[in-house]
Amino acid sequence: MNTKLNKSDWIILAIVYGTTVILGCYDYYKEDNKLIEYLVDFPTDTILSIVIILVFIQKIVPSFLVDKKTTFCFLFLALYY
Repeated sequence: MNTKLNKSDWIILAIVYGTTVILGCYDYYKEDNKLIEYLVDFPTDTILSIVIILVFIQKIVPSFLVDKKTTFCFLFLALYY
């Protein structure tokens, strides 16, 4: 199974995270939060979620669906995590 992300996958991730950051900035502005929260929260959240998505795509999906053929465990992980 090829787990390498294509250029289109990266574009979709960039659009999703760009939209998330813009909406988050608007929400923080509306709630009148401090500048340090912008500078710490957004990069941390974005980097953490990208790492989680990459680990999910490259490690967990091939492990459960290709190697072990355990669809039930994969569905359990998808529903409850």
